[in-house]
Amino acid sequence: RFLTFDKEALEENPKLPDEYQMATVRVNDLRQRETIAAEIDRLGYGTATIQDVIEMVENVFLMVEAGLGCIGGVGLLVAFFGIANTMLMSILERTREIGIMKAVGGTRWNIACIFLVEASAIGLLGGGVGIGGGWLPGKIGNVAATWYAHTQGKEVSLDPFAVSLWLAGGAMAFSVCVSVAAGLYPAWRAARLDPVVALRHE
Repeated sequence: RFLTFDKEALEENPKLPDEYQMATVRVNDLRQRETIAAEIDRLGYGTATIQDVIEMVENVFLMVEAGLGCIGGVGLLVAFFGIANTMLMSILERTREIGIMKAVGGTRWNIACIFLVEASAIGLLGGGVGIGGGWLPGKIGNVAATWYAHTQGKEVSLDPFAVSLWLAGGAMAFSVCVSVAAGLYPAWRAARLDPVVALRHE
């Protein structure tokens, strides 16, 4: 059973809390919240203030963020080597093209820039798909949260899964930076190809 009772009811019947599973204590001054909770604890009753609930929720979110961070780290590592492997395969398939570009006056810097731009394009495309894939479920979650609040009589518009512009921009920039880093070695390798050997490549 659940009950909310005031100070006067508790003073009239000190054993009243023993007859119920839970009681709600309201305070007039929030600054006294912790003091009152400590006093109730001293009387032998367990307490849970709004601050305790907030801390518990924050701890849950920290654990979830840590788990998602580990998963994201593994995904990032896989993506890094995947991009590097893709660029290396591109060099093997276009060795003769690289030799022709060098034969007509292309410098090492020109060749390296071509592959770095391609790597950054992969990161740009992947970042866009990732942001879109996160934004759409977030919008669905916001609609669901607002609908639930309305069913509870709260005429509010909730937006707990908001994706800010700086977050989206930062994710996009990070994706491009990772892709460029993954393409550095393939670009360096392509730039150092001997044009004579490249032209003879089948």
